[in-house]
Amino acid sequence: DVRSSKAFGDADFNVSATASSGLAASFSASGQCTISGSTVHLIGAGACSITASQNGNGNYNAAPNVAQSFNINKGTATITFSNVTQFYDGTPKSVTASTTPAGLSMTITYSPVSSPTNVGSYTVSATINDANYQGTATGTLVIVPFLFLDPATNQAIAIDSVTFVGSPFPIITTHNFSADQHTRIMIFTSNLGLNQSAPVDPSVLTVQAGGVTLNIENVGTLPGGAGVASLNPPSYIIVRLSDDLPHPADVMLTITFHGVTSNAGVISISP
Repeated sequence: DVRSSKAFGDADFNVSATASSGLAASFSASGQCTISGSTVHLIGAGACSITASQNGNGNYNAAPNVAQSFNINKGTATITFSNVTQFYDGTPKSVTASTTPAGLSMTITYSPVSSPTNVGSYTVSATINDANYQGTATGTLVIVPFLFLDPATNQAIAIDSVTFVGSPFPIITTHNFSADQHTRIMIFTSNLGLNQSAPVDPSVLTVQAGGVTLNIENVGTLPGGAGVASLNPPSYIIVRLSDDLPHPADVMLTITFHGVTSNAGVISISP
């Protein structure tokens, strides 16, 4: 009896049949299966028909053939996403997806937009399109704001408000141009689409150095790359260094934009 449904990928199985004569039956198969002796092998999704035959002998006539059919459901395949965190560079991003078994065709879609480009998190949905396999998966693509770094030193590219050069950055100095004599630094990121003075909504943008949240005083967009980067124009963020920063020390600086945190760069703090 082979009337129960199967799924492609199921293990081979045996069938049996008995004749009132006691003579042995033989089997043949058609559809999405093959048979060797009494062992059935599934070759695809669809339907399979097994026919039992008993040809008789000198004492018995041949018995009528008996056929039984069963459905073969699609097998279950899995989808694995990779390359799910990428840096913003102004171009659309997509994940890499693979299947087990390998090489199956898929349809991949993104939401809330079909072509993720800007910083943020996007839902990824994938559906297998195959005659023999089925499967779905969901994941998240995160496009991360990029903090510009000096590739030789891993230092964050920044300018201070005291000497208008790179680090080390003094926290307090009597030579500071600001009224409160605290150093401001300007850091550069991929385009955040913000142009505003403080206060900046901390649920939108924060800057941390050495685990200390820094006060953001201005966010803007540099015209035409301004020599910092060629990608569609970078943003700048002006922050005030805090007395709570460890100093002298090299500390890690990151930005977080709409809950997505950038790569980290080093800034050097001096007394």
